[in-house]
Amino acid sequence: MTIKVQVSDDFPAAPLNMTQTVTAAGTTTILAGTQLVVFNKSVQSDSPCQLPAGSNGMEIRFYDNTGLAGDISAIPNGTDKIMGVNASRVVGSSGGSAGTGATATLTYYSSVLGWVVQS
Repeated sequence: MTIKVQVSDDFPAAPLNMTQTVTAAGTTTILAGTQLVVFNKSVQSDSPCQLPAGSNGMEIRFYDNTGLAGDISAIPNGTDKIMGVNASRVVGSSGGSAGTGATATLTYYSSVLGWVVQS
């Protein structure tokens, strides 16, 4: 039996064991196997996220449920890349109120491109 949670009408549900929720400020380490990262912050602060080691076809979606995640930045793991460069990258920015939060999707394609920002 798989239990799903609907985050938003615009964002697909994900199995609970593949969802990671962020409520606090500071860098979040995204766990291997996570497919959806939901930001449920009560105070606005930027949201740096350390990505897991990538493998072809991995996908991680970010959703700012409260609009308080600030800049959502992805930090590559080790020598992994984001858009072909081994450096952090802002992948989304919140609107500052519930319902206006950022969404972004990263997909890992290869060691040459690394993580590609889909939205």
